[in-house]
Amino acid sequence: MGTPLGTAPWTGLPAAVVCGLAAAAGLLLAACGTTAAEPLPSARTAQVTTGAAPGYVDDQVCAGCHQKLFASYQEVGMARAFTTPEKARVIEDFDAEPYFHEPSRRYYQMRRTPEGEITFRRYQLDDEDREINALELGVTWVLGSGNRSRTYLYRSEASGELTQLPLAWYSQEGVWRMSPGYDKAHHLGLARRVPKEYMFCHNAYPEVPAGSDGYREPNVFPAELPHGIGCQRCHGPGGEHVRLGYADEVDFQALSASILDPADLDPARRQEICYQCHFQPTVTLMGLRRFDRGVYSYRPGEPLGDYLAVIDVEEQGLPKEERFEINHHPYRLEQSVCGEPEGTPLSCLRCHDPHRKVPPEQRTAHYRAACLECHQLEDCDLQTMAAEAPAHLAATAPDDCVACHMPQRRTQDVIHAVMTDHRIQNPPSTAEELQAYTAPLEEDEPVVLDTRVIGTF
Repeated sequence: MGTPLGTAPWTGLPAAVVCGLAAAAGLLLAACGTTAAEPLPSARTAQVTTGAAPGYVDDQVCAGCHQKLFASYQEVGMARAFTTPEKARVIEDFDAEPYFHEPSRRYYQMRRTPEGEITFRRYQLDDEDREINALELGVTWVLGSGNRSRTYLYRSEASGELTQLPLAWYSQEGVWRMSPGYDKAHHLGLARRVPKEYMFCHNAYPEVPAGSDGYREPNVFPAELPHGIGCQRCHGPGGEHVRLGYADEVDFQALSASILDPADLDPARRQEICYQCHFQPTVTLMGLRRFDRGVYSYRPGEPLGDYLAVIDVEEQGLPKEERFEINHHPYRLEQSVCGEPEGTPLSCLRCHDPHRKVPPEQRTAHYRAACLECHQLEDCDLQTMAAEAPAHLAATAPDDCVACHMPQRRTQDVIHAVMTDHRIQNPPSTAEELQAYTAPLEEDEPVVLDTRVIGTF
């Protein structure tokens, strides 16, 4: 499992510092979230990955110097996207009655032990209400932050394969229901294997042999995997950065150059760091990875088009402006009337700080401030709206730009989730449209009429 960094001993003196601050001048390491008086991290013996994704360290190592950023990032969904049952925050109702799925005539249940283990159960009842066709598996991994949903994975010790289990937790409705794609009589049951391409956007890169992430390679995973999407998916491999930071004499220029700061990139490359996972026009067809690239070979800062070709589809009976899926953030944003100068897409970072989660009570003001960087209050004619569309105005707060122009919508691929539609609308939707956006949906298989590669990045 990787190679250890050099074990140069710490002297305990403030001359050996990390994060590019001149401790010799007596400065505290406040910008890194620590001070010279606090215990120094033990990352000098951290393991650096080799194989298909070389040069990475455990993201916990980053916390040694960047404690404040690391701590705030733990509240962001990406940091909580993948973990073990024992470490997952308990948001589910494990005392709920088993969920009966009418189309498949089966009962499903998740139960949690006091020790934190989660067990999946599936069974049927015969005409005398006796359990038949019963199966029980231990959940190995919990996938999803739980902000809107969670799914559960089982790893076979014999094969190393990951299987997605049929039952999911939906946080907004507070219910157990079938995982996406399972709400039908004849679903995959326990046969939905998890490919590496799926895990690419749900977790940090694992330690696996070189070449094992290529096409035609089996979709097997080691028993030990990272816990969530960490710092290095946006900043690049951190092994060399940590090694330089723990040297006896720190070269601050080399230290700074050894890690990527996305702020130094041109807008297109910076945007692609988000797009590597969030630009998914359709769940029907995943983006096509270049044939000479391994799954774990993408590095932030390189042209995304050198790694991935994004595919869009035309669906029967559903125009592009009406298609809305759970991973449609940039896809819908690029259909917006708003844009940065020179016609480039509006930056994700204009509204979102990936290191911090905006508290609920601050979100209206936070996003409104982002809108007012370009727009004026006079742009919203609230008096006319009050006269001509009182129902619409009553459905939203007058100072909530997002509620009017980026309404909540139910996603077509995850029917128990409601998300912010990033297609900025002007004029805003009517009250009737707002109500229709969140109306219940039934799971449906899209009929694809045409496919095309979009985006040259």
